Amino acid sequence: MNGMSILIQHRETKLYYNLEARWVASTEDAFDFPSPLTATKFSAENKLGDTEVVFIPHSPIALTPRNDADPRAALHPGGPRLAPE
Repeated sequence: MNGMSILIQHRETKLYYNLEARWVASTEDAFDFPSPLTATKFSAENKLGDTEVVFIPHSPIALTPRNDADPRAALHPGGPRLAPE
């Protein structure tokens, strides 16, 4: 995943795992796994406990809605189902 860090985070403490077998608060100090599968396997094999794999973007993600989009269309998967006006 280009532009994303793949980290292991403890669910309760919200700390991140680094390869020095420590839990750290900063995403910058955490180990960035090469893939979600690698992180998941590492967590299971090393019995890290109640953890989850998280994805942290390297830069802020900006979402800009289109001016012409009808926001009601996003509510229905498979396309818009708009009531007639």
